[in-house]
Amino acid sequence: MSTWRETEVACPQCGQVQHVRVLKGMHITRLPEQRAAILRGDLQRAQCAACGVGFRYEAQSIYTDFSRYEYVAVEPPQGGDWRALRAHHIGVFDRTFQMGPAVASDLAGGVCPRLVFGLGALREKLLCWDAGLDDRVLELCKASWCAREGVETSSTLLRLEAVLDGGHMMLAVLEPSVRVGDAGVFSLPKLKARAVIQKDQIEKLHRRQTTLIAEVPWLKEPWLVDLHDAHPDRG
Repeated sequence: MSTWRETEVACPQCGQVQHVRVLKGMHITRLPEQRAAILRGDLQRAQCAACGVGFRYEAQSIYTDFSRYEYVAVEPPQGGDWRALRAHHIGVFDRTFQMGPAVASDLAGGVCPRLVFGLGALREKLLCWDAGLDDRVLELCKASWCAREGVETSSTLLRLEAVLDGGHMMLAVLEPSVRVGDAGVFSLPKLKARAVIQKDQIEKLHRRQTTLIAEVPWLKEPWLVDLHDAHPDRG
């Protein structure tokens, strides 16, 4: 069951106290309006009434939508040791599903769980899955673009912004969110550029994904399918 809590935070620019509604446990099956808010980028996003600066409140949560067999563990951006966090969330998943009642265990068999860092990364997963795309192929598209542009994958943040008519992908090249001020308060990512990946390129990468993933082996990690967060430079 999803519940809300009111959280008081100080504006990172002027210090004015703001009230942010935070969703505790994003069990979306019966909350389609909140799924829509995630896709719009509105969830837990606030604008200071005094100075107008925008920010987002990020916190650890679990996103579930069992009608779509989606289970995503959500951590704040730049959340620290991803291996330890992954181990924690695997434990939570196993206790909830694998060791739970038979109906829960049966449900878990159809779920492909993921760990993401930030609501922007959660939005990307939902966009990807809604378009019927494999998220590993999406990450290979990012790797291909970075290689073509001579960009380091460990220092550039790419997020799927939209799936265009015809099946092409629009990627946003972003300056990542960083924590500002109170715990849980993060800056909004700044758009630096956009890139379009053509459908024929996506299909080519899909056909060659087994070979190509060997070149970016951290994409084979269970749970964390992200070119950036599981990069070896993250430690």
